[in-house]
Amino acid sequence: MSFGSNLAASRRVALALLACLHGIAADAQTAPPPYAVNGALLPLILQMPENGWLRVNANQFKDVWTPAELEPLDVGVTHPPSKIIEAWSGFAWDTNRGDLLLYGGGHANYSGNDTYRWRSTTLQWERMSLPSDIWYDPVAGFQAIDGVDSAPSSAHTYKNNVFLPLADRLLTWGGAAYNNGGPYKRVSETNPNVARSVGPYLFDPNKADGSKVGGTTGSHVQRVAPHPEILGGRMWENRDLPKNIPSQQLSGQNANGCTQYAQENGHDVVYVAATNEQSSNLDLYRYQLTVLADPTQDTMSKVGIFYNGTAGTITCAGRSAALPPPTRCPSGSAPSSPACSGSSAARPTAGSRRCPTSSPATSSAACR
Repeated sequence: MSFGSNLAASRRVALALLACLHGIAADAQTAPPPYAVNGALLPLILQMPENGWLRVNANQFKDVWTPAELEPLDVGVTHPPSKIIEAWSGFAWDTNRGDLLLYGGGHANYSGNDTYRWRSTTLQWERMSLPSDIWYDPVAGFQAIDGVDSAPSSAHTYKNNVFLPLADRLLTWGGAAYNNGGPYKRVSETNPNVARSVGPYLFDPNKADGSKVGGTTGSHVQRVAPHPEILGGRMWENRDLPKNIPSQQLSGQNANGCTQYAQENGHDVVYVAATNEQSSNLDLYRYQLTVLADPTQDTMSKVGIFYNGTAGTITCAGRSAALPPPTRCPSGSAPSSPACSGSSAARPTAGSRRCPTSSPATSSAACR
């Protein structure tokens, strides 16, 4: 094969790869996004040898970490932001800009809610926001100092970070929040002795600024110095589904969970694998962000249940070679439908079955 044909093949592969990152089928006629063809990443991919790896970051993640004096303490000490990646947290891919978005930390590892991104257009890591200081509420636990409506606490995010291209927001369900290991919490409005869940949270990449705190002005860490030059970016929004759509079927616990994005009828939709907070079994929920400015128009429902599963088996982040992929079908969908993530040719074993909520668990073809 000639050099020219090799180059053409490499270009087709690279464009297909970047198209897939954009969420476009490789055989679709839609043109790749501008960041794919005009950015710095594609020329590097075109020069790669087959079956090779290439480092594409021009700087290092640690080059843009929050300075230690601006990090909130964790049991009296600070920790490096490397803990955000190391401690059970995941990225989201910003399909509008070609960026990897990172938020995480949490539980017993990292107390900062600072955010970061790697940009495929420049190959550079950037900090998107400085962390909020935190305080301990004896009922609801650790929270951002300016409150749960201004910013979330840090959290293990697992596969619960997802980008919504229509809303142009990062959405996070958290998973294991800092120092509680469970959902984001706030004090109940009806009983000050009880905590209730909050979230999920939206982050606005348009407001990203590594010199600002993600919440409100004055919420940054001032342990060493007041730093009056640090302003609040108001980058976060709490959708607070338990308050805004309390009568709908809401997920309970997102630890060890995962999400998958879909665009349906002109809306951002996220399928969420989470528990009902009564057991450790993952059920399937459908969340729709209908109107960005009005969270009371959001919708959420349970569309699949966990049936007869093996204790401890988590099917979100991976599976053993012996375990077929699980079938997750929205209610009313046949198991062979494209709406289901498992194929009819490789249905799950009895140890990992998920049945549409409308299906009899023991007899429905959707559960076999």
